[in-house]
Amino acid sequence: MRIMTSLFLRNPLLVSLSAMVTISLLVGLIGQGNGEPPARPTAEVTNELLIGFRDSTDGSVTVTLGNTDRELATFKSGEGFFLRGAVRTLVNERRIRSIESQSSFKLEKLQTGSLLLSDPITGYWLALDAFGRDNVGVFQKILDQSAEYQSFSVVANK
Repeated sequence: MRIMTSLFLRNPLLVSLSAMVTISLLVGLIGQGNGEPPARPTAEVTNELLIGFRDSTDGSVTVTLGNTDRELATFKSGEGFFLRGAVRTLVNERRIRSIESQSSFKLEKLQTGSLLLSDPITGYWLALDAFGRDNVGVFQKILDQSAEYQSFSVVANK
C-alpha cells in the first residue's frame, strides 16, 4: 500500500487526473441545485415588455408584442442566433417541467441599465448583459421598437 501511495504522489499526471475527477464530481453534485430558478437582481424594473415568438416555415422568427400579431422584429433563417438561443433556453426550462405554453416572455430593463429576459411561468431569467453589448443590442432594439406603439399597456415605464 505504501508503495502505491508513493508512486501515486510522485506521478503528477495521476494526481492531476484524480483532482480533475474529484472536482468534476463535486461540481456535478453541487450543481444539481433544488430545481428552483436563481435569485433575481434586486434593482428596480424601469421598463418591461411582454414579447412572443413565432416560428415560420421558412426558418424565420418573428418577435411579436405579447401574444398579439403586432410584429416588433423578424429574423430570417441564419439571423438572430443569440435571440434564438436565449429563447430556446427558457423554452427548455418549460419543457423540463412539462409546461406546454405559448405564453409570452418578459423583457425587462432594470434601473442599472441591464436587460433581463424572463419567463413569468417558470420564474427563470437570463441576464442578457452577460453575453456582450452586441447581443444586448438585439433585445434593446426590440424594446425601442415597442415604443412606437403608444396605445397599448404592455410596456410599463415606471
